[in-house]
Amino acid sequence: MRYKCVNCVAVCRARAVKAVPYYADSDCGATVDRLESKKAAFIEQESCERCGVCYQVCPTGAIEDKNAEAYMKEALSSAGEGKNIVFACTHTGLTTTLNSELQTLNSELIFVPDLSIISWRDVFKIMSMGSPVMMFGCEDCAQTSHFKQMEDIFANSCYEGVFRFYDNKEQVSGIGYQEVSDKGHILDENILEQVITSYTGKIPFPGTAWVDIGERCTLCRNCANVCPTGALRTKMKDGKTALLYEHNLCKGCPICEKACPERCITIDRRLRPDSLFTVDNKCEKNLLLCRGCDEIIATDAVFERIRNILTAHGQSAEQLEYCPDCKARGLGAGRNSSRVEENSATLM
Repeated sequence: MRYKCVNCVAVCRARAVKAVPYYADSDCGATVDRLESKKAAFIEQESCERCGVCYQVCPTGAIEDKNAEAYMKEALSSAGEGKNIVFACTHTGLTTTLNSELQTLNSELIFVPDLSIISWRDVFKIMSMGSPVMMFGCEDCAQTSHFKQMEDIFANSCYEGVFRFYDNKEQVSGIGYQEVSDKGHILDENILEQVITSYTGKIPFPGTAWVDIGERCTLCRNCANVCPTGALRTKMKDGKTALLYEHNLCKGCPICEKACPERCITIDRRLRPDSLFTVDNKCEKNLLLCRGCDEIIATDAVFERIRNILTAHGQSAEQLEYCPDCKARGLGAGRNSSRVEENSATLM
């Protein structure tokens, strides 16, 4: 089964990314039956604004933005030298003549086509190295309103000097660049984590999402099996299996939602800073062992779900309690064992 992700199509404000059919003679070289309905992402270069948002939200890394990589390589190199990082949209009216002034303030000015090309992961990585970040955007940087919320996070935590965002020409023209050189507080990775986890709001940041798992979950592991980033994964311990979720890795693709047979997954495409560094236990179930050989078959919730369906149709569910090998030898073969006893230990 093939699951489709539409992240890049959904976030493209220029409508440059299209979902188009592809066949055996397509550019991607895939051999596909023309009767099958399959699509691939196609970027119209004439319409593309090079904002970099599609690059940020792609969960598989299929879209690469070489410009974004070059900007971040320059920023990280300068941050490694202890410099302040200043990102500026090319439409702000700022000129490269400011470079000399900023260099005297130990700051590096980096021009980008659009501030949307800079992700929150990039900003946090720079700040974790101890370098403050300033961003200057034009009036058309509509996708960067989330940066204002990021600015509030640090300002309210008495770290107002580590991240500043300006989104109009009046602010840009009136800014005093001397403040760029005043780091105030230096953030290391531990302090950055403390500041972020103290914030309880939600930010509609491109390439982020929060996944909720409903009570109907049987922990069939479909979602974990298809998750392209590893944000959802399972862990077994003490006769139980748990579904774990890392918000930091999730990019909001709908693949887990579509793969869920119980339709119990909902996705909120916003960043929750207070949960960014946590691993959440979304669901926990007991394991069902084969009555013949004690091999793991499934969770007890899966067993109960299928047994109820079979019982409703007047069929026996006894065969479900044996693995394929034991079924081949005949039901009841081997030593008897019961299902795993309940264990209340929480997995993390």
